[in-house]
Amino acid sequence: MDSNGDSLESVSCPSVKFCVAVGSNGDAFTYSNGLWDSGSQRDTNNGFKQVSCPSPTFCVAVDGSGGYAVLANGHWTQGTVGTNLGAVSCPVDAYCVAVDDVGGYSTYQNGRWSSAVKIDGNNSFNTISCSAMATCVATDANNNVLYYEPAKN
Repeated sequence: MDSNGDSLESVSCPSVKFCVAVGSNGDAFTYSNGLWDSGSQRDTNNGFKQVSCPSPTFCVAVDGSGGYAVLANGHWTQGTVGTNLGAVSCPVDAYCVAVDDVGGYSTYQNGRWSSAVKIDGNNSFNTISCSAMATCVATDANNNVLYYEPAKN
């Protein structure tokens, strides 16, 4: 699938007909109509770490160095945020929660990232999963599991 030598890091499939996979060299690959494309988004900051797609029309990928990319209605855009996001979960279109390498989280809403909110000392987060806009579970580098509600913090 990848001629650029990417090591795939994460995949998100909101339906059986659509998936996005991201790689360590910064490519995002889209599966649609039974075919994978050849890499439609190149992250210039670093390789992607994780991607989350609640629907085929909205995905967010984070790269672990402060960069991110958003797929909205078939077009990728990229930008930077002030913290090193390493994992992301988007429970619904246009809303995501991402965790960083110093124990914080940021939310993506209305096309912007919030400032990071510290919730876990200085521990680096490994994963996050949000089942709704108000409920998330994350794991940190010390194997702690944190349950929190970003909308209430």
